[in-house]
Amino acid sequence: QQKQVLMRAGVDVPSALVARYVATSDGRVVGRAYVDTHTVRTKRESLLVALDDEGQVLRIDVTAFLEPSEYRASDAWLRQYRERVLDEDLGVNRAIRPMAGATLTARAINSAVRRVLAIDEVLEKRGPAQ
Repeated sequence: QQKQVLMRAGVDVPSALVARYVATSDGRVVGRAYVDTHTVRTKRESLLVALDDEGQVLRIDVTAFLEPSEYRASDAWLRQYRERVLDEDLGVNRAIRPMAGATLTARAINSAVRRVLAIDEVLEKRGPAQ
């Protein structure tokens, strides 16, 4: 599964251990959320990436950011990921605007989102987005 995620996401998969939460309503799965912790420059950041039942990004919450606060992504910047799926356009300077003065943060977040979407595809046994 780790190799499948690497091939789909095109980014490093540092661990086979994944924190995954499944949300249900009336016994039906309505979404999933994943915690992704990674290094931005020299310090850690943790994101909670929530997906709908089809595997599209609903929202991203920064749950921990240990780099200086001026490098933290704004909520407005994170909203660019809403309704995104894993495809070749999901990248900084493609479908995602860069973040002035925080390039490493932008790249780290984009890698995390790509990783989460690939993990979800593999675990849900869905093919790559068309």
